[in-house]
Amino acid sequence: MVVTGLGLLVWQAPARLIERQLEKSAHPLQLRMTEGSIWNGRAQQAAWQGLQLGRVEWQTDRLDLLPPALHLSLQAEGPQLNANGELTVDRFGNLSGGPLGGSMPARWIDIQALAPLVFLDGQIDWSLDRLHWPRDGQVRASGVFHWRNAALTGLAKATMGDLRFVLEEQPSQLSARIESLRPGDISITGLIETDARQYRLDMMLDISPARPDIRRLLAPYGKRQPDGRIRIQWQGWLFPDSQAQENS
Repeated sequence: MVVTGLGLLVWQAPARLIERQLEKSAHPLQLRMTEGSIWNGRAQQAAWQGLQLGRVEWQTDRLDLLPPALHLSLQAEGPQLNANGELTVDRFGNLSGGPLGGSMPARWIDIQALAPLVFLDGQIDWSLDRLHWPRDGQVRASGVFHWRNAALTGLAKATMGDLRFVLEEQPSQLSARIESLRPGDISITGLIETDARQYRLDMMLDISPARPDIRRLLAPYGKRQPDGRIRIQWQGWLFPDSQAQENS
């Protein structure tokens, strides 16, 4: 009877309780202008680590009390982000789930600390079979990211065709193999490793002979190889607020 009563209370609890708890705990996920209930609600404004996600809706498929966890069907729709899938959130704010899919602009990935005035362009679509994203700890996932119409803008302007990132779980990090699916001014192969906050990138650039200007611009960022390719090794932050939170 007690468990049933607790379940009814949670079911009827307003969604603003989630909003307040996330704000109080300084969780990476923040919700604003919430409506509905914990069981079935929506937020007109949502953000993840400072990135504006737009409108988010959720429906609770199941509630576990021992240990506490919410199993959600999630949809996010904003001017730049679309996402949908199945997620589980435990009382510590750890996320897990799958399948998950969505898209976001490539310019969200900030490389200014490494290549000032060079920006990424294009659209990144993803399809994840499985995701485990602890609030503090190693991210694990399997799936594919597809960077369509990949390009550099700003100081360097060049096309990179379409790129595919195949996620592979490693003992101490998440890694993705980079493959060029469609050639552009630059063809890329390489590897990226991340803990979902910072990334480490090791890639080879094969630059078209028709773009000596791009070779001159990018050469200072890497090391020329005997076969003429340029090897670039970068590391940085995936999200704009991650470094600020780390230093606070």
